[in-house]
Amino acid sequence: MTWLILLILGAWGSGWPRDPEDYWPKWCIACRLILGGISAVIVNAIVPIDTATATGMALAFASGYAGSRLFGDVFVRMGVTPKH
Repeated sequence: MTWLILLILGAWGSGWPRDPEDYWPKWCIACRLILGGISAVIVNAIVPIDTATATGMALAFASGYAGSRLFGDVFVRMGVTPKH
């Protein structure tokens, strides 16, 4: 159940909605949410996050934002853009 909470918090922290001038405007909302959620789950696998505390929830939120940005930057620099 913890991974589901992490997935939701990471997706929520993925930075959606973004500015129109963002570096990956071609990406749909679902791509951003999925990348943010997966990055929060990955961070939890490396460093266990206690979602019962406010600090843990903030860490999951922040890891979703940072992971979404990191993955997005890597994919854009590689030239990978989804065709929706």
